[in-house]
Amino acid sequence: MQTAHSDRVALPSVFSDGVPRSPQIPAKPALLLVVAPASRDGAPTTGALGAVALTPRQSQVYGANADQFLRLIAFDPMLGQLWQRTTMRPHSAPIGPARAFNPAKPQRPPSGALVPDGFAHRFAVDLPAALMLPADAARYTCVAWLDELVSESSHCLIDENKARFGVPPVSQEPASATPVHIRAGAMSPERVDGKIVLKAAASDEAGKIGRVLGSIGPGVLPKVAPGVAAAPKYLAVLLVSALTHQLAARVVRLPGAVFDESGCGEFDFEAIDFFPDAIWRFDKPEPCFAVCIAGGAVSNAITIMPEGWKD
Repeated sequence: MQTAHSDRVALPSVFSDGVPRSPQIPAKPALLLVVAPASRDGAPTTGALGAVALTPRQSQVYGANADQFLRLIAFDPMLGQLWQRTTMRPHSAPIGPARAFNPAKPQRPPSGALVPDGFAHRFAVDLPAALMLPADAARYTCVAWLDELVSESSHCLIDENKARFGVPPVSQEPASATPVHIRAGAMSPERVDGKIVLKAAASDEAGKIGRVLGSIGPGVLPKVAPGVAAAPKYLAVLLVSALTHQLAARVVRLPGAVFDESGCGEFDFEAIDFFPDAIWRFDKPEPCFAVCIAGGAVSNAITIMPEGWKD
């Protein structure tokens, strides 16, 4: 059933500040996302409407420039394809690498003027245009992510639009070709119904960032009876380095022998293995942030700190 234009959210541009139907800014650090039918320039589309209140650390690092690092993600769980992009406006002047993971709070100026305690903003984005999604109709799991903050997942059907020109996605690859190990360990997080749970752990070797241990609980992925052919299942893994803001994203095809019968399983990976070409990995490995997406669920966002890290 088509949605009448009058019922759609009117978006003034591909990237804009909040519109009246955007979520209200949360009272404490959090990231909110709503995906809704929208229109732009009189044409139907899908809007990603959100609001973010930054953590104290993020406020010190990003200030009013958080849109350069707030990332929108659309994941097609049926095909194992991933699209992502920050909400940075096309003509914004990018800021460089952060000088410290947790910089000192600036002193109050001599005038006695108040320094903002925290930053927050609302946003409204034309999702298919911003992410350059393909022309075909598809169902996506959508997420907004900024370092240690991640929204709840939203689900939407993006209508076919042959005038849309998509960009290639991050496509799936077999588990044997990725840094992700599909296995359970003594420290793997306990499975939780309907959730992907991540936790950080120390690396087995020196000079690395740290390990990520994850579990996919019941209800995240469909299970099938023994002997019944099942559709492929996928896990999307995204990491971003804390100082240089380098993104690494992989989509793993999960082995049916583990996930078909129960829909559940565990995995782990070394964060440094996602950054094989990063210059900083050989000098001083940076802290990283990570999230994972599978089916219609997104994990908690975790911070991976190298052992003994000092700014």
